[in-house]
Amino acid sequence: MATTRLAAIPFEHVEAEVAAFPIASEASFCSPSVFLDPVTFRQKDLWRAAEREILGSMPAIPLDEFVAIRDRLWFGETPDPGRAQPGISLVRYLRQLLEQYLDPQGRPVEQSLPSAGNGGPSPQARLRWSWLCRALPPDLLRAARGIGTADDSPFPLSPDVGRLLRESGFAETHLHLGAAADFSLLWANLMHALAVEEVPKDSLASPGACFNDGTDFAKWVLWTAVTRLVLAEWLFDTARTGENNGLLDFKSAPWRDRTEAGIRNDLRRLMFELERGEEGELPLRFARGRAVYRSLIRPLPFLGSRREERRRFRARHTPECLEDVFANDPLARIVGWQRTSGSSPETRFVGEALRYLAACRTNTESKT
Repeated sequence: MATTRLAAIPFEHVEAEVAAFPIASEASFCSPSVFLDPVTFRQKDLWRAAEREILGSMPAIPLDEFVAIRDRLWFGETPDPGRAQPGISLVRYLRQLLEQYLDPQGRPVEQSLPSAGNGGPSPQARLRWSWLCRALPPDLLRAARGIGTADDSPFPLSPDVGRLLRESGFAETHLHLGAAADFSLLWANLMHALAVEEVPKDSLASPGACFNDGTDFAKWVLWTAVTRLVLAEWLFDTARTGENNGLLDFKSAPWRDRTEAGIRNDLRRLMFELERGEEGELPLRFARGRAVYRSLIRPLPFLGSRREERRRFRARHTPECLEDVFANDPLARIVGWQRTSGSSPETRFVGEALRYLAACRTNTESKT
């Protein structure tokens, strides 16, 4: 006898997937948008892809409800086709989105209730926030909300319990040993691993994954890692004067010392492909992209010879603590990260990038 099976999909999960789509989806990568247009977005590939992918994986959601969720999260209101509305930058989008999830102190808020009644986050608020953290990096979200300690947990423990867990550790019985690493740790470790020779191009391949079953995913992550270093070098370059100094002008000493003409040409090809979200007529090979990446990585201060530096890129090593993971991130030296910094290199980079974009927007508005 046939029976009807119903799969319950948490509403908070649907919200998180819709909220993350303009930033963290294959469609947003291949058709990059700088602004979300509340009037003409229906002609954009982004919304059609969201409708196709999210509704395809969650068929129990009515289309009109899905559109209402999209309008509230992406634009804050239902768009009026008869009224001219300015485009919403992605930075503004992130900040508006986070106001619906976190209060100014970084505590989750529940949408339908002004407070939990006891001064702490309600279970519903925790649930919504946990689903969003599965769709977007928590440190990015908290930095976009302007939380000063973006790496801290929004659910603080009592001092005694916190000390006990730090000293004795704890077990998460629903996970395999070592499987409870958060996104920040995985990302920082991946940024180091991409420079290591034993990591192949198809290392992220998985049936059903994005970017051709994941076979092209490692390449695009590597391209992103390279661009991440270029942006960080530019943002944290104290010698940079004027905003017209382009990313690839190579006027500072670190660029001249670490990049030859061939590497610079490969870097331009790499960034051109990343900007378009697709390969060029002559795609840059993964091995060449890794060579570019390694040329941009500053040598560690304690390395005494180029032989030791080459050995660092031949095989991975297991970090022994949280600080070791962050120290291995190539971004750490660029952003001035120290073991006593209190925040990850990625958080320092994201915070500076968001401040720069906000300042550019303010200057543009003041001129107009």
